[in-house]
Parts: sequence; structure tokens; C-alpha cells
Amino acid sequence: GEYGMGTIANELSLGYDCLGHIHSWFVQKSWFVAHDGSAIVIKNVICIHEEDNGVLWKYTDYRPNGRSRTIRRRRLVVSMVCTHANYVHLELSLLQDGDIEFEARLTGILNVYAHKGG
Repeated sequence: GEYGMGTIANELSLGYDCLGHIHSWFVQKSWFVAHDGSAIVIKNVICIHEEDNGVLWKYTDYRPNGRSRTIRRRRLVVSMVCTHANYVHLELSLLQDGDIEFEARLTGILNVYAHKGG
């Protein structure tokens, strides 16, 4: 677009923008091209973390002294936050069953502009 997702990217911080139950990783440096062609370096733009996502499967042995077993579902989340007159949060989730989910959220305050007619 006319703004460029890289030039409006936000630096993310662990514990606020990036939450994970096991590990959180940041892409340390990201390079983007500015409108004048120069390079822009922004730290911690992309966060990759793993989180719990409910029950993947449960098995119960019905025989006497049988045991049950529950396996939790995990998902790998890749996220980025960009400010485009409002906050835009982008999240890509890779699930264990092969599903891929994409979510875009508008998380900021509505930006309203006044325009003088004529």
C-alpha cells in the first residue's frame, strides 16, 4: 500500500505484546525500505511464541484398571503490530492438526478527521 507495513511496524515487548506459556522469541532486527529508498531497522518487530490451545485429543480405556490420557493442543503464533492511523494487530497461528489461522485486529482508538468543505 501507500504506507508500507514495515515503515509503520511497532517494536514489541515481551510480557505485553508477546505472551507465551513456554518460550517467546523475537526476530531481533527487521529491515524495511523507507519512502526515500533508505533502510529502516526496527528491533523486535515480529514475535513468535507457543501457547496452549485446548485439548487435542483424549483417550479412555474402558476396561478394568484402564487409564485415560489427554493430550493438549499447542499452536505456534507469529504476530506483528502496525500503526496505521489506528493500531492493527496481525497474527498467524500454525496448529498441530495442519490448520493455519490468520487474524487481523483493530485494537486502537478510532481516529476521526475533520475536513473543511469546498
